[in-house]
Amino acid sequence: MSEPLYEIVSRYQADLSRLQDMDLPAEVVLDTMEAMQGEIEDKVRAVVAYAIQLEKAADARTQEAERMAKSAQAMEHRADALKMYAQVALMNSGLRLPMIAPEFTLNLAKLPPSVEVTDTTALPDSMVKTTVTIQFPGRVPDTWAISEQAPPGAEIEVKTAPAKKLIGDALKSEVEVPGAKLAPVGYRLTVR
Repeated sequence: MSEPLYEIVSRYQADLSRLQDMDLPAEVVLDTMEAMQGEIEDKVRAVVAYAIQLEKAADARTQEAERMAKSAQAMEHRADALKMYAQVALMNSGLRLPMIAPEFTLNLAKLPPSVEVTDTTALPDSMVKTTVTIQFPGRVPDTWAISEQAPPGAEIEVKTAPAKKLIGDALKSEVEVPGAKLAPVGYRLTVR
């Protein structure tokens, strides 16, 4: 088993200290130091070479993980496409459902109706929700009230969006809402 780098450095420092205490000619001290440094350099070079080798292996594994993730995603998309293909075939075939197979049971589940907004400008104000966000450049002043003007430096953001829950409830109750309609009934394949 080879000696660890920290032990080689420790031994080098101790030997260097002893060399300085001896009364030796400068040439002898320099030659001895060079020889001792060579062992440290060899060990440091080996340690760094191993670190580079580990980095390359880590990069290769990262690239392989990315490739595997892309492959898994492609398989998931393919599986989804095949299930959609089977769903369309079941819907158009007129087969009696549920279809019971030894491995699984297939059925079609009706999706809840969804709201389709066709024109946001035509929606009544009661069917639009408004969100106001105020960001202060620090602490909210103790004396500030919401009814007052925002303090200097505050950022105000106003967003409007269709209130789809309200619109959906109204449309399900057969109340006409300009700019919105219920999307056609959809189905999804269930596999159990």
